[in-house]
Amino acid sequence: MSHIVNAGLALGLNLSAVPITGNASGSTPMVSSWLKLAQVDTAVVTLATAVGTGGVWTAQVATNAQGKGAIPVPNPPAWPTGTHQSASVTVQMPGGEYRYLQLTFTPNAGSGAVTATFGVITGLPVLVRERQLGMFYVVPAADNLAGSHALEYSGNYDGTVFGGQNKPLSGLNNTPSEPSAWCPAVDASGSAISIAAVAGSGQTLPLRLGIFEFVGVRAKFTPTSGSGHLRVYSNRKA
Repeated sequence: MSHIVNAGLALGLNLSAVPITGNASGSTPMVSSWLKLAQVDTAVVTLATAVGTGGVWTAQVATNAQGKGAIPVPNPPAWPTGTHQSASVTVQMPGGEYRYLQLTFTPNAGSGAVTATFGVITGLPVLVRERQLGMFYVVPAADNLAGSHALEYSGNYDGTVFGGQNKPLSGLNNTPSEPSAWCPAVDASGSAISIAAVAGSGQTLPLRLGIFEFVGVRAKFTPTSGSGHLRVYSNRKA
């Protein structure tokens, strides 16, 4: 029996559930902090402004929390325009060393409320060649980040992430028109695997998945309130 253990980061966050909130003032930009989205494929963000309030949304990515090497987010979504905005957009992280995201709203009309709120954040998939798998969830007790987890499996993930890092597995050949398919994680009996939500007071949670039958796994997290860190580690054994 092999004793080789592979471990790695499946999702690493340090963010606020609501990274922009406040009232617009003239043309002064409203700028989020640098939000850590390590090993993230996509993040849904809901952008809203009050009646009569409008402006321009932009985003950039960087390699560290001080904004090093900042560039406009590649392949930007269709940002909402005009006044009284309410739209959810999907930001695709570029992968590699670009692990930080900053959102900016530059007002051009009105002085009402402006918010940017995170929805579901989808981690980069982990290619699993081993048979035994465990996931380890950590939120520091000192942080007050709350939210819900999800775990998904794929039977045809080939290691290619569109817009992210590429580690292809020959034979499956995912393409943008025929991407990998994902389904909610289930145990050997077919029952859904539930993961305890983070209530905002920290979490250290191991999830043992036993004999693994799929080629890919990915973690998701939907923040609901607060701010702080979340890390999900994958631990695999051949």
